[in-house]
Amino acid sequence: MQHSSTYQCRVYHADTDLYGVVWHGTYLDYFSRARTEFLREKGICLTNLSRESGVIFPVAQVTLSYYKPAVLDDLLLIHTVLVRVKAASLFFKQELSCETEPERLLCRGEIKVACTSHTLAPCPLPPSLKEQLCDR
Repeated sequence: MQHSSTYQCRVYHADTDLYGVVWHGTYLDYFSRARTEFLREKGICLTNLSRESGVIFPVAQVTLSYYKPAVLDDLLLIHTVLVRVKAASLFFKQELSCETEPERLLCRGEIKVACTSHTLAPCPLPPSLKEQLCDR
């Protein structure tokens, strides 16, 4: 199973240091937005899912590799691939590049998100969610 999407975002002043270089932690924000939009494209709204099923998806594990910095005003492309759906977790691979050089990778991430209740206790993915993720 390999479902994917691409999300665009711009680098703003708030994302950068004094020299206009994106701060390393900001890549996690970019990846989080891209995963959220990936799910939205599949008809999954995390707010509604939380209200209706009582589940949330905190990040459980992250591995990031940085290759080249993004800088102020870059238009970024974040490619998100859902690589695995397990009983209580989702595994994503994400790659970030600049629109002007989409073939040149800036950052790569592997992210595991856990399915938990609001108390952060692990719980299984709702069957309807699993269906949406695997069928589209």
